[in-house]
Amino acid sequence: MATSQFTTEGKRAALQAITAPVAFPGPITAMLMVAGHDFATDPTFVAAIAGDEIAATGYTRQPLSVAGYTVQADGRVTAEFNPTAFGLVGGTLDATVAGCYLFANTGNDATSPVYHCVPFVTDQTTDGTATTITWNPVSATMRQGI
Repeated sequence: MATSQFTTEGKRAALQAITAPVAFPGPITAMLMVAGHDFATDPTFVAAIAGDEIAATGYTRQPLSVAGYTVQADGRVTAEFNPTAFGLVGGTLDATVAGCYLFANTGNDATSPVYHCVPFVTDQTTDGTATTITWNPVSATMRQGI
């Protein structure tokens, strides 16, 4: 069973949000990963995982719209994201998508910190026709000390 996880950098950002607003170094962005990618790695920066990013026709990384953060009395920090469409992906060059990472896009993969990994329960394959892929999360929650 696939489980989404905060990376070490994501835990740092979530814990920081308990005491002060998080100042991300760039827009939170999603990148899609190929089948066979090892989500057990704990990448610090996008450069460590960029080699496993999909290369399907029409694919580009998509910035996420953060709806807000909530800090609960028990230390939980919840980030709420709005749905994000990747648009038409696949066609001439298809890919099998195993999941995605969320990161702060500084414009340079070597300095863009990775905050969260989301492996899919079932890989999704573009099928030779343009396919719309949508990131539709409810929220991601981090409890202080975890």
